[in-house]
Formats: sequence, C-alpha cells, structure tokens
Amino acid sequence: MPPESRGILGMLDEPSSVQDSMATHMWMQIEIERQMHRLAAEYYTFRQFWFLFFPPALMTLVSGILSFVTTSEPTARLDSEVNVALSIVVGILSLISTFWQTLNDQLKYGARKERHASAALDLKTILDSLDFADISRLADSSVKANVSKYHELYSQVMIGCKSNVPIEIDQAFRTLGTRLFMELPAIVDDGTAEALTSFNREQLLVICYNEMYCTIAQGWLWPMALPDAETAIQKTIERLCVTLAGDMTEAERAEMGTMSIGKLVRYRRATHRSIPGPKSRRLPVHRRPETGNTAVRTANVSR
Repeated sequence: MPPESRGILGMLDEPSSVQDSMATHMWMQIEIERQMHRLAAEYYTFRQFWFLFFPPALMTLVSGILSFVTTSEPTARLDSEVNVALSIVVGILSLISTFWQTLNDQLKYGARKERHASAALDLKTILDSLDFADISRLADSSVKANVSKYHELYSQVMIGCKSNVPIEIDQAFRTLGTRLFMELPAIVDDGTAEALTSFNREQLLVICYNEMYCTIAQGWLWPMALPDAETAIQKTIERLCVTLAGDMTEAERAEMGTMSIGKLVRYRRATHRSIPGPKSRRLPVHRRPETGNTAVRTANVSR
C-alpha cells in the first residue's frame, strides 16, 4: 500500500500494540460521537413533533371544524355577529398555522432529526465492525485492525451529517474529559502519567461518557430543554464516584472520608480492584516498557 493511500491512521505495518492503541482511540471517539448524535436526534424529534408539527396540525383541525360550523344551517340562524366572530377566529387560526408551517420549513427540525438518527445508526455499524474485528483476533492473533478503513468510514459519516449537535450537549461531552482528569492528580504518585495509564485511562473515560449520556437523558426537562453543561458534568462525576465505590464496604468508605474520583481510583489500584461495570468491550491498555518490550494487557471496558 503506497504511503499516500494509508490515511492518517492506516499504518498497517506498525507493531500490533500501536494498532491496538489507535483502534482503541478510534472506538472511543466513535462511541462518544454516537452518544451525542443519539441525544441530538431525541432532542430534535421532541421539538419537531410538539413544537412544529402538533400545534399547526391542531390549529388546522380546529379551524376546519369552525369553518364547517359557520356554514352549517343551525349556525346561520344565530346572530350575524357570532358568525363574523367565528369567521375571524377561523382566519386567525389559518394564518397562525401557515406561519407555523413556514417556521417549520425554516428550522428543519425534522430533517435534522433524521440526519442525527442516521449518523447514530451508521456509527453503531462501525462499532459493531470494530467489535467483530476484536473478536476475530481471539481466533487469529496475527489479525490487525485496519484502522484506516474505520477512520475513513467515520469521516464519511461525519461529513454526511450536515447538522451540528446542539452546543450544550457538545460542550458537556467535550469538557467532561478535561474535568475528569482535573480530579485525578491524587493517583499520580511519582510525578508521571504512569499510574494513570496503568489503571486504564480508556476504561475510565468510556464509563464516564456512558454516565454523561444517562445524566442528560434522565434530566427532568429532557428532551424539552437542553441540559446545563456544568450541572450535567457535576452530576456525572458524582455518578462515577458512586460507581467506583459500589463494591466498597461501609468501613472502607468511612476510612476514606470525603470521596473523589482520584482517591477512589488510587484506592482501587492499591486493593487490586478493577473498575466495576456491565458487559464490555476488550480494550488494550499499554504500560511503559520495563525490560525493553511494551507489555500489553487486555481489560474489560464498560460500554
């Protein structure tokens, strides 16, 4: 394969550990984007139906009924002022309905909903392909992940979705990763990133982003209103603390005192506990070389 055809991540002749690392990063990025597009699709679905479809449809129905009533024989016997009032109401409702439909055509919530739903479905297909490739390696360890192919598919999906994720959702997800590692300095004992890397940074991030999705989806105004990014981040960090402390005894929690992600991660490393989580994907975790060779282990990562 010529160098120019490899793509940014398609260096297939690199060591397997490097390919695994790139595939892991690609899997994480796709999963994050998929969750954001799912939330965006749900948000635009709600707004398109309840704000732009249902009101004008109801107005059209009411104006049609009133128009029929004003022309019926029993109504004709009423005072002419009543007929005039009904006719005015019908005209006003028709004008408002027409304006609402014009607004719908301008905002295009329905089209944006379809774009985000399609993007989420396409990204799920790519994730399934990555998972299948990971399973294939169990049968043949010489199989390498063609990261270039998946990166190309991912780029096509992103280019094809012409609608942006609402900025509040995007801000919450993008800021979460930075905010998470502001909580983690306590686990870096020797002044390097070795402790954080060995604890499986990818696993912690995937769980954190899953918690962010649940936090936003369970908001009491969702999907009628977008979440406040700062509030969603704080609740996500609290949920992650609860997850990390899920299998700890009351005595252990009392000994720890005020819990933070950094303290919990450090404690779990000291007691040789993995991160609790549901059924997961296998992601490689890389340690710094100790004898000249890079040691690679596989960890279960919450999905």
